[in-house]
Amino acid sequence: MADLVRGIVNSKSLSPEQKEAVKAKLSEVCGQTVSDYLTNGPRYPNWTLGMQTTVEAIKTGFGSMRPMNRVVMTTENFDIKVFGEAVTVIRDMPVDISGYPGKLGREEWSTHSNEFRNVLTESLFSGSEYGFIRDRIQREINVPRQLYSEIVFHNSLLDKTINSGYKEESFFSLSPLSSDEVVLIHFHGGSYCYECPGTYRRAMIDISKATGCRVFLPKYRLAPDHPFPAAILDGAEFYYHMQSLGYKPENIIVCGDSAGGNLALSLLQVLKAAGSKQPRGAISISPWSDLNPITDSYVRNLKYDFLANIPISSVYNPSGLYLNPGKPLNKEIYELMKSPFVSPVCADYDGCPPIYVQSGELELIVDDIDKLGEKIGSKQVMITGKDHPGFESLSTRNAYEKFYGMVHVPFLFEDAAEYHAILEGIGNWVKKLTKESKLD
Repeated sequence: MADLVRGIVNSKSLSPEQKEAVKAKLSEVCGQTVSDYLTNGPRYPNWTLGMQTTVEAIKTGFGSMRPMNRVVMTTENFDIKVFGEAVTVIRDMPVDISGYPGKLGREEWSTHSNEFRNVLTESLFSGSEYGFIRDRIQREINVPRQLYSEIVFHNSLLDKTINSGYKEESFFSLSPLSSDEVVLIHFHGGSYCYECPGTYRRAMIDISKATGCRVFLPKYRLAPDHPFPAAILDGAEFYYHMQSLGYKPENIIVCGDSAGGNLALSLLQVLKAAGSKQPRGAISISPWSDLNPITDSYVRNLKYDFLANIPISSVYNPSGLYLNPGKPLNKEIYELMKSPFVSPVCADYDGCPPIYVQSGELELIVDDIDKLGEKIGSKQVMITGKDHPGFESLSTRNAYEKFYGMVHVPFLFEDAAEYHAILEGIGNWVKKLTKESKLD
């Protein structure tokens, strides 16, 4: 069962009665899905029963907790506090890793506490598209904040490194194990409005195994409480904090899924605009690539994906919640959507490190991700089955792979054969970056 479903069922914000109600609804939906699968066959040729059941469970569990299904709001009565209370369940949903072959740590850290971050100034947002949010930008850049990051790693990494002389307790700190340690920073998804660093702990442990790296899961502030550019500035602050701890930029790989995939790519643009050193590379999984949702896949793939197609004019649409919550759409918001800090399809990737993009064939947002693949100059490759072909024959700096029959954030679906190729692809990309780093 996907981490998203585990997180919802065990959300700390659900009462015991609510948990039982959610479980009962999930049981009902799963039963209906099994019956449909056995009667009509898979919804898509490569879907297993487990895959189809998980998609429906996420639709039901996560969907029922979306704010549009819990409170009625319009631009006239929009209330950030009420919205925040309505989404607590799908923000406070860390996954239990008991019995899973990995470990978890957590460390708090402070922004505005090192000299590397001094390049984060208002001049980064000097464009006219930011004019109507100048006060917000000034506040976000100048007000310090206390955040945290989780640290996860697979047991095999712990065993191997302890045998090399490291102490186990050092693994639970953000500080580098050595001057040459390579780490992954993964930004969680959730439309910049939902979820938390602990949402994908199990999947991140699997990625730790595939890459041989510790994975850091930093907290970033969420909209509509903290709209753009809060999240990307938190991401940049964490990157600079890592440097202050002793990490070399060339030993950091930034990664993310969905909105987190957007954040990882937006971070590259912030670093470029600030004149900072870029990381070793980037991995962007199902990135939210264009905040203006107008492509055909929003309709074409609605019957497959678990994402909701919320009209752009709705007060619940994540683009509006992230950019200017509770306000009617206007020309200013549409212009802001074209910013390279907002929509990765609008960015220029010259001067950025190698980028690896993954998508699912049946995602609601796959047409936008296809455009992103073109923007980074990568030929699209369709991956079918459990084996990943590697990158030995890659002729371009960047890579874009689409996984057959998969939906949004494909690493969630452990029952699909392609799940193994997804993890292997991430591992192969990190190996490729490591090999190239040694040649520099």
